[in-house]
Amino acid sequence: MAEDSTTTPTRRAQRRAELGRRLLEATEALMGTDVAFTDLSVNALASAAGISRATFYVYFEDKSQLLQALAEEVAEGFRTVAQRWWDTTERPSHDELHGAIADTVALHRRHRAVIWAILEMSSYDAAIAAFYDDLMAGLIDGYTEAIEQAQATGAIGALAARPTATALTWMIERCCHQTARATEPDAAADAALVDALTEIVWRTLYLAPSR
Repeated sequence: MAEDSTTTPTRRAQRRAELGRRLLEATEALMGTDVAFTDLSVNALASAAGISRATFYVYFEDKSQLLQALAEEVAEGFRTVAQRWWDTTERPSHDELHGAIADTVALHRRHRAVIWAILEMSSYDAAIAAFYDDLMAGLIDGYTEAIEQAQATGAIGALAARPTATALTWMIERCCHQTARATEPDAAADAALVDALTEIVWRTLYLAPSR
């Protein structure tokens, strides 16, 4: 159905967000059958989401713009979890750090199709590449600030804040992505991964075993 010209900007934004969620589910379901994002047609995506091709183009110019919208929705989840991770620095809590990393691993599992699509498209789509670069830069900036604040209170010692934040952020991202992409869900293996990553972060920041 064509978009009503009387639709308000707010209603249109809400409708776009609703369709974005449906298309996110459709994209992840279709890519779960080992189909690359570049091979997905607009017709297939629209059909899986229960909308028409015409409706798709009312809200998205092309698949690249759709992927940016999906990426932003997924990225918001990572930012929320990262904030929990950062919040542990001034008041060290092994359990809270463990929980934040567990949620990060779970998010990579849940959205592995879209994350893979972002990385796939970023090799030749400048807008997608810029989005991912900005996301990672923002996460590194946030963790750098968290480490510096914890150093000011004495919770963390004399570490180089930005290099440490960069190393830990990329370690988590690469490890989670490769695990989610290359292996099937395995609760025991994922739990072991969470334990290992938590211990590495804890020892790096606080220079001591957690137990």
